[in-house]
Amino acid sequence: MSDPAEMSTGQLTREERLSSVYSYRITCRLEEVAGAIVPVHSDFPETGFLNRIVGVDPDWPESERQLDQALDRIEPGTRFYVATEGVNAERTGVWLRERGLEPGLGWMGFRRRPDRVPIPATDLNVREAVTAEDFLAFDRISRIAFGLDRDHPSRLSEAADLGWRVWLAELAGETVASTGMFTYGDVGYLGMDGTLPEARGRGAQSALLATRIAAAADQGLQHLFIETGERGTGVPDKSYRNILRAGFQEVEITRHWVGTR
Repeated sequence: MSDPAEMSTGQLTREERLSSVYSYRITCRLEEVAGAIVPVHSDFPETGFLNRIVGVDPDWPESERQLDQALDRIEPGTRFYVATEGVNAERTGVWLRERGLEPGLGWMGFRRRPDRVPIPATDLNVREAVTAEDFLAFDRISRIAFGLDRDHPSRLSEAADLGWRVWLAELAGETVASTGMFTYGDVGYLGMDGTLPEARGRGAQSALLATRIAAAADQGLQHLFIETGERGTGVPDKSYRNILRAGFQEVEITRHWVGTR
């Protein structure tokens, strides 16, 4: 259960951090290695943000040996991220640079309480995925929106069996956007927001955010967690603004280092 005292510190809670990394079971096989959660086999090895090494505790790694044990479990040819957090972040960055990794985009984490919020007006029809065909649509939209390999086998269409609820947005009967919510304890992690290029600007993300906030309240979850790239010069921030508009509060940035095995 989420610790209210931990949530008041302005730092990510353990549940928030782990909800994020475990949510990616739909795109990779995860194992705990030397104190970290490691994507030991990825469905999309070329897409680094789906393949994240994250310490079980924020001060991971305690040693270079721990770091190397985790890195060694990444399959050759895989592009991956390593999250650096806590008091050891600077030292870990030095170790990662020595191993050929480079600084990547940080992710801002946001949280809010679930509530039965109104759904913004849109000409899209938003509904929860139920059938096998619905989950295949989620698979298809995710691949297109995130530039993933269209043909490589993946577990995206098995999202319901891996802790996810999925919603679709339709225009004239065709699915044009999709998203999901992964449940970890009493935390709902919101992720995999994808919209086809031709449907952008119709309010899909805002409608899907509000739909999930209300669904989390009905499900009895205690709070919601979502991430997007940190703000910076030349970095698009529409998703960032939509998240704030939906009532989420900024919590903390997770730094990443990027490499290829």
